[in-house]
Amino acid sequence: MWLTSSVRCRAGSAHAMQAADMETRPACDVTVVICTHNRMSLLRQALDALRVAPPPDDLTVDLLIVANACNESTLRELHDIEAQWAPHSLGLRVLEEPVAGKSHALNSALATPLARHVCFIDDDQVVAPDYFHALSALIRRNLDYGMYCGWMLPAWDGSEPSWVHRRDEYRIPVRPFPEYDFGETETEITGEMKIPSGGNIIIRRDVIERTGRFSAELGPTGHNLMGGEDIDYIRRALQDGCRLLYVPGLRQRHLLEPERMTTRYMMRKCFLRSYSSILIHGGAEGIRMVPSLLRKGVTYTLHAAFSTNRDRRFYWLMRLAATAGEMRAQFG
Repeated sequence: MWLTSSVRCRAGSAHAMQAADMETRPACDVTVVICTHNRMSLLRQALDALRVAPPPDDLTVDLLIVANACNESTLRELHDIEAQWAPHSLGLRVLEEPVAGKSHALNSALATPLARHVCFIDDDQVVAPDYFHALSALIRRNLDYGMYCGWMLPAWDGSEPSWVHRRDEYRIPVRPFPEYDFGETETEITGEMKIPSGGNIIIRRDVIERTGRFSAELGPTGHNLMGGEDIDYIRRALQDGCRLLYVPGLRQRHLLEPERMTTRYMMRKCFLRSYSSILIHGGAEGIRMVPSLLRKGVTYTLHAAFSTNRDRRFYWLMRLAATAGEMRAQFG
């Protein structure tokens, strides 16, 4: 991983910035948005990584933390960080959003003054030390893209189960952590390709103004596993003519959480991600889908019951959970 205990500091801007100020700052300025819900141990690691990734002199970075339905203890810690952050190279402000739901938190962020580019990072991800240097160089190239994404893989440390590394027919399509790797070459991402996660996307402010708000019907509430608000948003921007570029130099690692690699967690995630996918793509077909879904459910149950290999049994359980999520979406 890229975390280190050292901190490089320089004079930063005040944590509360006015809209007029944001309008007059250079075109390469960036607002980093992090939404969080009572996960201070993970958020602190994300902030530590940002503190040791100072931007170059030609890039001013404003860090916006959205506290989504957080408890009093979390809010106190966040405002303590806000008060102590001034000497660092990133300006920092905290915004409280009392309505639970990541989409509500994201929409609150979009309603505040934002820089010319908005960088979305999740509270359980850490950027590489050269992240902002790579971003500055990218923005300076003035490419004809309204969105950028980067390389991201989990911070594997050998404690993870064997199934996470399978690349054969028993690879789990729904991953415990976001993974995005299109190699070492810049690649334009189209709607038919794998869409990056919401914590791995940079969007120009004018694209946000055209695309609008995140769907409040999608996305997690608290720590549940509902998703899709990010995929829906990116697809809408693409459909509106915005272009998305994968840039391998924008690197992040996702922190490991052991509970996210358990069978129970993964079955819930497969169920909810399948459910939200149907909602996004509008594929509900009601009663006509019953025979097909029942056949799949029975087939996957039998495979799981009679598989002697642990990874294969795990795979079939995930397929069964995804089918259950599809059935739930079909019938409301």
